[in-house]
Amino acid sequence: KKRQRFSVDQENVLIL
Repeated sequence: KKRQRFSVDQENVLIL
């Protein structure tokens, strides 16, 4: 489930 966490992080950066 580590890969999923990374995906969410990338999306968060886009929102930032």
